[in-house]
Amino acid sequence: MESNYVVLNWLPNDGYFNCEGVLDDYEGFRVLARGESKSSPMYRIIFDSVLAYSSVEESSSFNDLRRAPGLGSKDCCFRVERSWYLAELHEISSGVRE
Repeated sequence: MESNYVVLNWLPNDGYFNCEGVLDDYEGFRVLARGESKSSPMYRIIFDSVLAYSSVEESSSFNDLRRAPGLGSKDCCFRVERSWYLAELHEISSGVRE
């Protein structure tokens, strides 16, 4: 299955952003991002729906043909359509997590 990565413009188009943190606790899942300058504001991206995610070391993922089409650009936020990861999650959970 080949996933389709749709760019989401959640952050201003001011250049590159650094991920300052990925938090998943009783407050929910959120991502903290800041521009390259230390004086850049911190952005807190929150999600109001159920989501699944995987953590992969960035240097290991560029050779993964399933992930490479999405990670090979300077864009940092994507919605994944036809997600191979979600299909795999459904398969290994025997459909319990659909």
